[in-house]
Amino acid sequence: MKIILENDGAEVEITDLMVFIGPDGNVNRLLCDAIRSKLINADSGYANKVIVEQEPERGLFPIAQNERVAQLAKIFNSKHNSFMFLDGEIKHLLLTTHSPYILTALNNYLYAYQVGQKYPDEVNALIPKHLWIDPKRVSAYFVESGHNGKVRSIMDEELQQIDADKIDEASTLTNELYDKLLDIKVDGEIDDEMRGIRVEEIDRASNLTLELHTNLLEIELKDSDGD
Repeated sequence: MKIILENDGAEVEITDLMVFIGPDGNVNRLLCDAIRSKLINADSGYANKVIVEQEPERGLFPIAQNERVAQLAKIFNSKHNSFMFLDGEIKHLLLTTHSPYILTALNNYLYAYQVGQKYPDEVNALIPKHLWIDPKRVSAYFVESGHNGKVRSIMDEELQQIDADKIDEASTLTNELYDKLLDIKVDGEIDDEMRGIRVEEIDRASNLTLELHTNLLEIELKDSDGD
């Protein structure tokens, strides 16, 4: 099923899970509300079955964000669930986020589904099967800021994952800034020990998701030489 968006005339593929990222959270929310209304107008039985989850990262430490995605994946894959005090099966989950941790965790579950088709037991030991997300049920879009912000797909059709460039954009900018500050320190021969907010715990969440993705890759490639 496809619908035409009124703001820029873009055609959006309706999937079970739709992810929207962009610089303006309010625009993302309004877009999701508009899509939800269109779906309900097309089928009144969807009234309590189309859920908009806005920025699940709010107020959560990065590791807790990963745990929240696991909760959403479990709900998304369940035929009988309770979500936001609404009982029954969810037909569509519309998710808005600004968090690279949320997007990376989603990609791990998309990847787990793919690798799990060939190595189900090994992947299940790493990521429980009830968290795997079928890429065919997912679409992801970048929404530009402004009332008439354009919407474009950011799904990598070959990898069947959310485009990593958009996920890494924020991290790249902050890392580049940190590198420039380090250059200033080194070039100025500053001997004092650097003082600042400890980033080890923040980075731990990224390391965990990266390690998980690497483990899945190793499972997928372990017997490639014999294929």
